[in-house]
Amino acid sequence: EINDPEGIYLTCNNIGTLKIKQGKFQEGLDYLHRSLALRKKGRNPVSIAISYINIGNALSEKKKYKEALENLKEAEVILRKGNSKTELAALLRAMSLCYKNMRQFEKALTCGTEYARLREELHRHEMEKAYNDTIVRYDVELAEKNAVIDRLKNFELASYIHRFEMSNNELKQFANAASHDLKEPLRTI
Repeated sequence: EINDPEGIYLTCNNIGTLKIKQGKFQEGLDYLHRSLALRKKGRNPVSIAISYINIGNALSEKKKYKEALENLKEAEVILRKGNSKTELAALLRAMSLCYKNMRQFEKALTCGTEYARLREELHRHEMEKAYNDTIVRYDVELAEKNAVIDRLKNFELASYIHRFEMSNNELKQFANAASHDLKEPLRTI
């Protein structure tokens, strides 16, 4: 109703995936192709590649490995141009399984090896990001704690100064009283 192209192609993709899981393969495949057509209008290359991967995976489930590989190779061309490592890893895994089922073990091994290398690289990147996020969080928390400590120190210092001034005033009053009391006997003499 609101004519949201992204929402429509995501919905078509999800319906297609569900139809295939329900055993309605052709109907599900039609939805996936519709999603691909809509994504091509949007011209987002990664989104288009994801549609090709979804179609390839659906065909692979039906043991149509040659057709699956045709779609997966379309996605591969798109993803190798960009820098979409997460999607490329998913693609390589799907290609490796297709080649394995087609008994093309060398190609399956090549894709599987590249998949493993990419997953390791992605994992390392995620770990570095998590480490950096932790360092930033630690620095922020440390700065906040130091600010609280500084406020407490300033409060304690102000409190100490106030007590010191009060004590100083009391001593002045005592000194004045003592001075007056000591001068009285001298005046009398």
